[in-house]
Amino acid sequence: MKKSICVLALCLLSVSNAFSGNWMNSLEDGKKVAMATNKLILVDFWATWCGPCRKMDSESWSKKEVSVLMNNYVSVKLNIDENRSLAQQYGVKGIPYVFILDATGKIIYQQMSYKTKSQVMALLKKYAVNTEYMFIILKVKPCQQQVG
Repeated sequence: MKKSICVLALCLLSVSNAFSGNWMNSLEDGKKVAMATNKLILVDFWATWCGPCRKMDSESWSKKEVSVLMNNYVSVKLNIDENRSLAQQYGVKGIPYVFILDATGKIIYQQMSYKTKSQVMALLKKYAVNTEYMFIILKVKPCQQQVG
């Protein structure tokens, strides 16, 4: 029963995230949703005081064409000031810093720098894949993982 509720909550969170265009703010939750939905994780390390981060928010992330492509990902936005240990774990030395991770947190892509709308779109198109094949290889179904 507890397991079913957790899976349902993750699915609802995923649907809510996909339709609202909002970013999640927990990498751990993002990993769970990525596992349940067979998506990669798009992570943006940022800060309120970061000019290029704010510019990227207004000129790249907020654009409709980008938001449509983001539906292929679980989007996680992490404030570097509030997530210092996580930033350190991933070697973030400056921002904006964008990562694409698999559901286990393994880095597939990383780059620190401001990105224009067209650069973000190219990046999102390049890595937009369904990760269901990972579970076939591992012979594990995503919704059968143990939830502790």
